[in-house]
Amino acid sequence: MKYYPALAKAKFSIPEKPLLPNWPIFSFFNFAFDLIILSFYAISNQRFRKASKLAFTLWLAACQEVEFENNKKNFIIQKQIKNLRIKNAAIIHDSLTSLGAAFIKVGQFLSVREDIVPAEYVDKLASLQDYTNPLSIETINNIIEKALEAPVGELFRSIEQKPLASASIGQVHKAITLSGQEIVLKVQRPDLEEIFLQDISIARAFSVFFERHIAWAKNKHWPEICDEFGKVLFEEIDFKQEALNAERMKLNLGDDHPDLIIPQVSWDFVSKNTLALEYVPGYKINDPRALVFVGHNADWICKKLLDIFYDQFFKHGFFHADPHPGNIAINDEGKLILYDFGMTYKIDQKVRDNFQEAILALVSQNTDKLIASLNSMGLLRPGADLELLMKLIQKITYKYYGGGTLREINLNNIKEDINKIIANNPIHMPPSLAYFFRTIGLIEGLCRGFNPNFDFIQALKPYSQKWLNSSRKINILEKMIFKIGGKALTENTELISLLGLPIKALELVDKINNGNLQVPIDLQPLERKITRIENITKGIAFMFLGTIILIASFAGFQLNQIPYNYFLIIASLGALILLFGFKLIIYND
Repeated sequence: MKYYPALAKAKFSIPEKPLLPNWPIFSFFNFAFDLIILSFYAISNQRFRKASKLAFTLWLAACQEVEFENNKKNFIIQKQIKNLRIKNAAIIHDSLTSLGAAFIKVGQFLSVREDIVPAEYVDKLASLQDYTNPLSIETINNIIEKALEAPVGELFRSIEQKPLASASIGQVHKAITLSGQEIVLKVQRPDLEEIFLQDISIARAFSVFFERHIAWAKNKHWPEICDEFGKVLFEEIDFKQEALNAERMKLNLGDDHPDLIIPQVSWDFVSKNTLALEYVPGYKINDPRALVFVGHNADWICKKLLDIFYDQFFKHGFFHADPHPGNIAINDEGKLILYDFGMTYKIDQKVRDNFQEAILALVSQNTDKLIASLNSMGLLRPGADLELLMKLIQKITYKYYGGGTLREINLNNIKEDINKIIANNPIHMPPSLAYFFRTIGLIEGLCRGFNPNFDFIQALKPYSQKWLNSSRKINILEKMIFKIGGKALTENTELISLLGLPIKALELVDKINNGNLQVPIDLQPLERKITRIENITKGIAFMFLGTIILIASFAGFQLNQIPYNYFLIIASLGALILLFGFKLIIYND
């Protein structure tokens, strides 16, 4: 089964569009209608009722965020909100853990979305542990026999009863095949698709409600994010896909990294619900004894990690998106081992090219080209305020290129500034890029664990230069700009003259960048037409509302439910609203 939003809506949903026009006068009625629908689901479904408690906690937290936004300059309020965030994050963490199944995955998914979730929540959600009570060996055997269509005794010499790990998606056991090969067998929990679909549906219903009625959540595109998560989750529970991911990673990295081990897939035991990989034991990468055992130092391990993930990102465009310490090990021979390929992402060549152009535009302080590159990557939503975005980019981002050195740049500050730009504009962060930044953060964290003084930006410098210089798309001018340290294009008149760019054209660029180029355009006729259309739309809505009130008053009077005096008042009100709408349509110039 693949995930489609329509499947989630079929379980629990509230209308994508409000019942009445989305005007302030109707906000209470729309809110009440949506709340009635959610209340009905909570009464009729125990799982939905349990999730409603979590939603209520999120609602209170969202109200506090609004207060925080309104008191940004008040230091006392800031401190109070920070403490409340920490407290709420702990409550939400515990609620997600108790709900289990997809809700734990929701929390882990949000822990990489620093563009929409406050830092205090990210820190707490990142610690969510996906562990559940283990299934019995009898249940595991039944799932294996159903998936592989053969008795367990005809497939394996033995399966260890005690699992190596037990999570919401699957349970892992060590097994020995009939040929004597040691493998790790991952078995999916029963009825997982149905359980996950129900939980995603619940989360989606509340996401629509929050997006529509909670001030802090508006324009965060929660339903869209929920659908992205659903797609990711349903891909993760397809073990055939995970096996293909492992094979692709092995093909991409095997020849260039002899010090890296990616377990071999045992295809005879792979199905949608079972996965078998070569058993490759090792020490956890963050085990302080590991490097001592294998004879490597911190510099070697950091460089090796950067080498591996550089090739994943920029050479192959296919990367392991969950490189936490539990998924990276090192064996007695000093070789790194990579585990768990359920969460991988592809970055296609077009996105990589545009990302590269964005970096060059950043270095050369070409805001227009930077925005064009962001748009080509699909990061800008329709209706983005480009003027505001341009000002924010110039104010926030270019401060890193005002004469400072790469060593002075703090990666966390850059990430915070990127999140500020996203939070204040209709910018879409695709899951692949969100996990790209998360993966970089995890690698940085691992390296700092080995060496607290590890300079991540300085370590990345040769990789970034190698990547930029290796591209055939970069022309000579761009390479020279990159080498001279990112001075503005318009400041290097000698360089531009040598390359044949006329100074008059340069002056025109300056005028455009400085907002001094003026083109007289009379927009009044267009504005009048837009106002006319808006008033006609409002007029139709008022006529519709007035007609409903009139019909309801007449029906109530005929059924003896409304006294005559009240009938006259209500009918008169309906008539006035109807006439007001008629006036907007007919007498609008």
